[in-house]
Parts: sequence; C-alpha cells; structure tokens
Amino acid sequence: MPNYGDVIYVKRGLYDHYGVYSGGGNVIHYVKASDNAFDGVISETPVQQFVGNSKVGYICQFDALGRQLHDGKAREPKSILGAVKDLYDLGFGEQATIYSADETVTRARNCIGTRNYDLFGQNCEHFAVWCKTGVAKSDQVENVVQCVLRVAEELFVRSLKK
Repeated sequence: MPNYGDVIYVKRGLYDHYGVYSGGGNVIHYVKASDNAFDGVISETPVQQFVGNSKVGYICQFDALGRQLHDGKAREPKSILGAVKDLYDLGFGEQATIYSADETVTRARNCIGTRNYDLFGQNCEHFAVWCKTGVAKSDQVENVVQCVLRVAEELFVRSLKK
C-alpha cells in the first residue's frame, strides 16, 4: 500500500498512468474530462478509479537528483544526442527538490481542476513527478524522444557512408 504523498503508477498497456496518493484511499491524477482522450482534468478520485483494470500498482522511487529510478537505476540515454541532452539538463535544466509528503500532496491539491493536459508536455507523469520534485518530467516521453533521436542518428550515419 502506498504512503501519503507517494507518486504511484499503474501499467495501462502501452503507457503508465501516474498520480499522487493523497491518503484515505484517494489519488490525485489526470482524469478524462470528455470523450476526447486528450482532454484531461486533475481530480482527486478513489484509488479504484485510478487503478482501473490494471492488476498491479507501483510506487515511484527517486534519487537525490530527483530522477525516477527503474529497477534501482535512473534512465540511461539511448543515443549520443540523448546523452548530450541529459548533460545539458544536468548543468542548465531545472534543479529538482524532493518535497515532503505534505508538500507533495499540497502541490497536487492546489492543481485540482486544472485542464492543461498535453501528451508530450503536461501529462499525468509530468504532473505527479512535478508534485514530488518541482520538475515536470516524463520518462515515458523522454524514451520516445530517445528512440526518435536514435533513428535520426542512424539515418545520419548511413547517409555519411554513401
């Protein structure tokens, strides 16, 4: 069972759905606001609604730099451009702060009713991670970007060999 203020997620096929456990069996997360899958509103709902048809829920862990840990490790860059981006973010990007459980839930509650969902810039993972660290970041989006960069690198290298 998650603790008050934990960032939690469930697997939903092709993506993971994130929220902040706010205690009393409730989660603050993006909820579909209409028939449009890209119209979301931040709401506090029972954990059962958050979990949906998922079988297992997970508690998100963070390192001292505010990076999500997957199997105990931070995400590794999958391309040269990805590594350069990670170095840039480390030196010039927003600096994370690991907020207390109370601060995390307060930040989440202050966003209830917000409707600025954006799949690539402000999704459920961006929101939940921001509540805990102060940095709106999505490893899922980063992984997609890394794959695109990897393909671009490969195409570039192949074009040089011709």
